[in-house]
Amino acid sequence: MTKSNERKLGADEHQRRLETVKEAAMSLPVSAVREPDMPVAVFIDEGHVAVAAAHEHQKDLTAVGLPTTTVEQLHGRLEALASAEALWRLERGYGRNEETRTVIDDATALREDVLAAADLALRKSAEGQRRLSQIREGEGLPDLVADLTDLAVLVGHASARFEAIRYPVSDKAAELTRMATALQATLANEDAGKTLGTAKELRDRVYTLALEPLTDLRAHATFAFRHDRSNNRRMGFTSAYHRTRQARRRQAKITATPSDE
Repeated sequence: MTKSNERKLGADEHQRRLETVKEAAMSLPVSAVREPDMPVAVFIDEGHVAVAAAHEHQKDLTAVGLPTTTVEQLHGRLEALASAEALWRLERGYGRNEETRTVIDDATALREDVLAAADLALRKSAEGQRRLSQIREGEGLPDLVADLTDLAVLVGHASARFEAIRYPVSDKAAELTRMATALQATLANEDAGKTLGTAKELRDRVYTLALEPLTDLRAHATFAFRHDRSNNRRMGFTSAYHRTRQARRRQAKITATPSDE
């Protein structure tokens, strides 16, 4: 289901879609329930990519013992997760206060302003453009915090290029750091009172259900295509989000100014 169609579903329709997995989700022991480690929309998109890849390579996966029901089960649970996430967002949005919305709006505006300046300042830097692409791949509020932090580092590393377009490097770097801290604190305070919310608990439980067949599918694909040196067949079963996050963490460890910036 496309994102545009997803927005057309009402709360009642989301509830009906959840009925297919609700019993299994609520029967999970508390110790087994996991919170998403990436934006749920990204997880769902990556799950659908894996489903498509599984259909394409069905014979290879069946040959290494993947149950024929795994892909169908994953697809159904991804649909249910989309509904659980939609209901959680509705609950969270209704409870979000004006102060929180203001911080989010200010952080988003700052991110867009710095990205616009970076497009100009780093237009001739291959490394700079690569890092901007990684930053733009982020989604959701947790990634917004990371984006602000990464942009602060990037502005500092490429200060000469930003100064060349008369962009206030020191002021913006400090503002990015302050905003990242403020947004992180705001989100932590907001979540503190909602951790046990019914919609969030159900969302996490359905996510845990969806993670199980996706993990199983990826494990079988890794084995089935272990001799594929190009990684082309295995790529559809891996997480682009985690690859990007790992690349950003490695980049964050670099303290020297990149040579071509």
